[in-house]
Amino acid sequence: FDEDDATLQGIKVGTVHGTVVQNPYMYGYKSVEILNQLHLGNSGVIPESKFIDIPAQQIRKNNVDEFWSDLKSKTSGAGNAQTFENKPKFAFVSNGVASFWTIAQAGVEVAGKDLGVNTETLMPAEGIADQKRMIEDLIAKGVDGIAVSPIDPENQTDLLNQAAAKTKLIPQASDAPTP
Repeated sequence: FDEDDATLQGIKVGTVHGTVVQNPYMYGYKSVEILNQLHLGNSGVIPESKFIDIPAQQIRKNNVDEFWSDLKSKTSGAGNAQTFENKPKFAFVSNGVASFWTIAQAGVEVAGKDLGVNTETLMPAEGIADQKRMIEDLIAKGVDGIAVSPIDPENQTDLLNQAAAKTKLIPQASDAPTP
């Protein structure tokens, strides 16, 4: 994958020319930041276009060491979300299980610590039914907001609309094509 260790090692030794990486860490961090602002009543964090661009980055031999070091630093504490009593709770639901989403999880957790809010990252291992169950469980628990990367946006419109009717909801990577 984009920033997989084998890919980065290949760039270092010259067997891979380069890679273009997304920024899953910032996907997670910005999701919590935006959900928290929406929870606080600040709808101005959503641009008129309803699209927040988190730019991709080219990784080549001249910047692979710096990128890899930064990535390791950001992900070294993943899996250690803190709990804040009487503070809002936000969830990030990925579209599967992958190292990409583990990096996003690190961003979710750091944002939670920085903002003093509770966070949870869920990665559905069993497809759409698993993701649907996770979202329904989060709604039943009364979370204050959910960021989700829908597995099948076209066929999850009803689920996403139901979730949006009950909590703050922001899509990652893709949105349902129709409201």
